[in-house]
Amino acid sequence: MFSWLKRIFSGSEIPDTTNEATRKETIASSSTHSPSLHTQHAFLNDEEKLERYGQSRSHKKDDARWVLPGEKVTAHGFEIADGMVYVGNFLTAAPNGGWNADTPAPCLIRPSLKVASGVPQTNLDLGYWPSYTDITPHQRLTYLLWLASGKSDTSYPMGYPFLYFYGLERRLIADSPSIDEEVLLIAEVKRLRELFGHNSSFVNYSTELLNFVEMKHAVTDVPPGNVTILK
Repeated sequence: MFSWLKRIFSGSEIPDTTNEATRKETIASSSTHSPSLHTQHAFLNDEEKLERYGQSRSHKKDDARWVLPGEKVTAHGFEIADGMVYVGNFLTAAPNGGWNADTPAPCLIRPSLKVASGVPQTNLDLGYWPSYTDITPHQRLTYLLWLASGKSDTSYPMGYPFLYFYGLERRLIADSPSIDEEVLLIAEVKRLRELFGHNSSFVNYSTELLNFVEMKHAVTDVPPGNVTILK
């Protein structure tokens, strides 16, 4: 099953923390992307603070947009030159509706959420199945720096490329992009595989995604562009 779908439909193993009184900040004890290697500490999320002080939540309707490959977007002063991210106040984690429809998509960069100032701490891991909404302002700062610096730095913990990958995954599965765009997205997934092929979880999830795209085109008889997906 795909990584962002696992996060949504994992039942009691990974609970929906969006509406709980506290959040879990997971700090890795190892660079391996494994749930058994993380300790947890509670902290309040920005949205919970708004709710606690009587302010309403703003994510009643999807208003996020997908930034196309090659399109520039700036978030909190960080310019992401080649796009391929979702930006906005809300994008549902469950495109087809259901119990998780009010949960923000993990990949969504939400400009309304706080981002720390100062020097990013590039050793802050994001834990297993991270979400931009759930991570801390310091982690958001680090993530935006990773995106703006080219999405290629392998010295960062694996949570950062995974969080970016979730957006590519969602775009290919839920949005039905054009063939031309799909070619670029597949090429980006393959680029990430070359960079982070040392991580078995990333290899597995990216392989599942590429297999899905290939299977989709086999069923619909629509060629997947001029890219041989798994080679």
